[in-house]
Order: sequence, then structure tokens, then C-alpha cells
Amino acid sequence: MKQLIIEIDDDDFRVLKENAYCLCLAKRVKDCGFNVIWQAYHEFASNNTIKWEAEYEIFASFTRKDREVVFANVSPKAISPGEQILLKTEGCFGEISSLQDKNCIGMLNQYIPVYPGLCQKCTDIRGNTQFSPFFLCDDKCIPGTFLTEPTENIVVWFEQGAESGMISSYIGKRMKNISASNPISLELTDRDTIKIMFKGYQWHIE
Repeated sequence: MKQLIIEIDDDDFRVLKENAYCLCLAKRVKDCGFNVIWQAYHEFASNNTIKWEAEYEIFASFTRKDREVVFANVSPKAISPGEQILLKTEGCFGEISSLQDKNCIGMLNQYIPVYPGLCQKCTDIRGNTQFSPFFLCDDKCIPGTFLTEPTENIVVWFEQGAESGMISSYIGKRMKNISASNPISLELTDRDTIKIMFKGYQWHIE
């Protein structure tokens, strides 16, 4: 299990709340970057803990549009790294098979062109556990094989008007007028816990 602890200075916390900022997280997929807001907390506190496990679901969408929330047209199905799932001609998921690459997640599409997506199990700042989308492919997957590889590279930032599951082409960048600061990039591949502090409109790793 991975754990992220986020502390916010009292003065910064007051300004962020007064200006309706959300605490946001995104998770990178190898070779695809960040493109979905994994978590967006409107009711964050001055001390926040978020935990997640390497448990995934795969889904598929017919459409994608920037600044809209992901919608799964093909319902999510549990999958693990090293596995590939069949998207049948009927438009539903079928059997799962093994992949040679044990870090990748795959989909063998026998259906129409769709946007593959991934969810991951996360325990939020209130202690609620659920699967939340963190990735939706930028391009439609035509019939054939789609492979992707989740990473433990996380981006954290504050943003106005954000929602969990929102597609965004600006993740990892300073967004004028809606971002409170530059985002911070965190690598948790070789560590289970990391603690960060937001103070003076700057991020600090503790």
C-alpha cells in the first residue's frame, strides 16, 4: 500500500478555502502522461492522508472531451498488471489471459473503436475506499491489442472547478487563473509513504 500525507499551512489553507480551490491528484501512465484528475477534494483539511493499493479496473468509453468527467460505457472489470482482458464483439468484457510483460495491463478489442481507461483502488481523505478513474487513452483503440503500464508517479496541485475523474490536458502544468501553484511531482515506486507540506504557496517534501 502507498500513502501520501499532505499538510497545509494555516495561512495558505485559509486563502485556498476562501477562493474555492480543490486539492487534486493525478497518476501517470507510462508513455501517456497524466490526463485524468484521479482525486479532487473540495472539503480537504489542513492535514490529509490518502492511501492506495495496486488494485485496478479496466473500462472503455465511446467519447472523451477535455474538462468533462469520464463516463464508462463498458462497465469496469477487475484486472491486474500482467493481464489482458477481451472486449468481445457484443461490447462487454470477457475472459482474462496472461501477458509476458508483468507490468502492463492489456485489452484485446474485438468490438468497435473505444477509449480504454483505468481505475485504481484508493482510500480518500475521509477514509472512504473506492475505485476511481485515473486514465483514459488519448486516442481510440481500434480492434486489436492495447497495452498500458501504470506507474507510481503522482502529481499534486490545487485547482478551481476540478472534479474527480475529469479529463484534463493541463495536468502537470501551471494553469493560469485556476491553479494556486505549480504542481509537485512525486515518485513512490521505491517508497511506501511520502509527506509533503504546502506553505507560502510552495510545495515542500518533508
